Amino acid sequence: MGGIKVFAGILLLSVAFGKEIEWQNRAFELKVPKKSVVAIEFPCNVKSVFTNDLVQADYNKNTVFISIGTVPTSVGVSCEKEGVYRGYSFYFFPATGGDVFFKVRDPKLESLVVSKEREIDTTKEEILSLSRYVLRSLLKGELPQGFYEVDFQDTYKVGDFTVYVERAVVGKDLVAKIVKLKPEGYIQKKLTEDMLFEKNTTLVWLEKTGYIKSGEEVKGIIIQTRGSAKETDPSEMQVIPFK
Repeated sequence: MGGIKVFAGILLLSVAFGKEIEWQNRAFELKVPKKSVVAIEFPCNVKSVFTNDLVQADYNKNTVFISIGTVPTSVGVSCEKEGVYRGYSFYFFPATGGDVFFKVRDPKLESLVVSKEREIDTTKEEILSLSRYVLRSLLKGELPQGFYEVDFQDTYKVGDFTVYVERAVVGKDLVAKIVKLKPEGYIQKKLTEDMLFEKNTTLVWLEKTGYIKSGEEVKGIIIQTRGSAKETDPSEMQVIPFK
């Protein structure tokens, strides 16, 4: 580990000029020089790096440094941004040439944090900020300040999935629905956050995306502005908030 840290400061200055690669829910396959130190910059803060006995790795904030040998190997990276966790995996193929600086783009993570809106005014920015706060609180198992929980159940279809709304958390401007999704049929189905965005949806979190096996359940959180076009607003129902 010590040897990698010696190079870390120098590599951090150069990583901005690296090769940009886009995450597409599958492992990256990267050609790198033999016996080199590779730097990878992520759009989130790195929390942990998983390696085998063939490589060593270290990280600093959003950049991972990997000491490459002479044989193919794999590395996994877990990172977090705004309370949302993502996992990435890499296969490295040492060769006589290749790249040593990489920058990961994650459109799904960017769309989750920035919202699907490309142009947002001050009011929308405030709603997005509140949505991120609500999501962080719920992922920590906390009730967001100014919100109350209601016993609200609902079921509807989205593509090849059935969405089961188990409960809702309601505030002045937002409703957060805690859901689980199950694929229809007997073969695996592809799940993405975009499938759950509706007109008034501000943020979507799923514990897993990609191909989901038959019978498998995926937990999620859907945050919408009050009075969403689809289904009844939970806050308008005759319910008693949990104490």
